[in-house]
Amino acid sequence: MEVAALEPAHFIMERKMMRTIKRRAGGRLPALRAIALILVACAAVLAQAPDTSYFPCVEQQRGMSQIEGPALVSPDGHWRAYVRAEAENRSAPGVDCFNTTWLLAKASGDAAFQSVYVKKPEPYLQGNGLKLIAWSHKGHVLAAELRRWQYGSDVGGLSPLLYDADKKRAWEPELDALFDKRFGKKCAFVIGRVIGFDSRDRVLFEAGDYFEEGDEEPVPETRCLGQRGLWALDIPAGALIEMPARP
Repeated sequence: MEVAALEPAHFIMERKMMRTIKRRAGGRLPALRAIALILVACAAVLAQAPDTSYFPCVEQQRGMSQIEGPALVSPDGHWRAYVRAEAENRSAPGVDCFNTTWLLAKASGDAAFQSVYVKKPEPYLQGNGLKLIAWSHKGHVLAAELRRWQYGSDVGGLSPLLYDADKKRAWEPELDALFDKRFGKKCAFVIGRVIGFDSRDRVLFEAGDYFEEGDEEPVPETRCLGQRGLWALDIPAGALIEMPARP
């Protein structure tokens, strides 16, 4: 499916806010006050932003609906990215809901946003969503939290999604293989959340052993991580590092 490279509605709002700020400033406000106004305006936009990580079909929905999340700008201002989420009910009316999620990005010199990643519904994981977390401090790697689920069940989970804008590459790190390698056996684990990047641009996330519903502890054969803790993914080294617990 071709994704139209349109300017998202939140950018139109952003320009309106900037014009309002400039008009109120009248060229006389100190720079710090102008920046404070910008931050307040951005916070208001984020507070009203739709949740692109979970966008189910509404009751009695027929056909397709879409939402767009706010843009996340890289530290140097060169790249912007946002998420477009779609929910489609393929029965009428029914509860047969399917999600498709796009990550769109553009460089400062580009005319329009382009789709750089698409997550389509799977046979037994019809739901999916994406939440942008942070850009790396150096380079232009974007960390996001990918969510999958199956409607009407508790099947699903979270995983990191990374996008290297300079290399135009989006991927899900193979955490299964990395944890298996680190512990020397097959590990069963769950991702709690994706946090962002540390000062060395390692991807931070929470993970712990997987529990079957009703069990008091993990299956010994696949127990590896212990209780949920903080982990870091070193992208260049392709390695996982267990981090000290945060106070």
